[in-house]
Amino acid sequence: MIRLPSLTGLSDCAPTYVAVKAYNFSGESPAYSQEVSSFPRPVVNSATPNAAMQGLQSLITLAGTNFESGSTVSIDNPNVFIDSASMTSCTSAQVLLTVEPTAAGVRAAEVGKFTITVTNPHAVAGSKIQAFEVVVNPSRYDVNQSDSATAGRLDGMDTVWLSRLFASQEGGSLYDPDYDFDGDGWIDGSDLSYLSGNLGKCWTGTGWNVLACQ
Repeated sequence: MIRLPSLTGLSDCAPTYVAVKAYNFSGESPAYSQEVSSFPRPVVNSATPNAAMQGLQSLITLAGTNFESGSTVSIDNPNVFIDSASMTSCTSAQVLLTVEPTAAGVRAAEVGKFTITVTNPHAVAGSKIQAFEVVVNPSRYDVNQSDSATAGRLDGMDTVWLSRLFASQEGGSLYDPDYDFDGDGWIDGSDLSYLSGNLGKCWTGTGWNVLACQ
């Protein structure tokens, strides 16, 4: 394998053209290789908005530099899907993404902050860690489906339903992704805390509030 030296001092948002010659102890090749060109390594500075709730589709704008036409975008959360990515300029990109779950029985995107990576057509990538946050969707907490009269209300029955699956892991026979609120692959104390912290409250359409029960 031939290792080429790293090139420094390159101009942002401008292609650099490179051709090489092979050589050995007998001398150099009489001809250059085919010329290749590429922008410098992409740089990701920010994402706006920088967060999205589970279950929603979101359009975000990336700011940075060296966003070459044809580049791709990825987020290191397997349940956040990039629907489309467009390099609108060398310093801006628009990304349409979907944050699971978009239906019942689908593993939720894990909550937390994740890395965004832009990879140019020549497989040169640049990343920003903790650039995008997945936020839990509180509407998912109402897991008691046994009594329609308590729909939209969090009570003891919701904790009973969750407790039946407590300590189950993805891949296990008891695991149900609808109860895994934080999307970490476990139904555990973190999920119970989301529910228990809102017991006695009713759904307002955007959140849980005790006044909505009156």
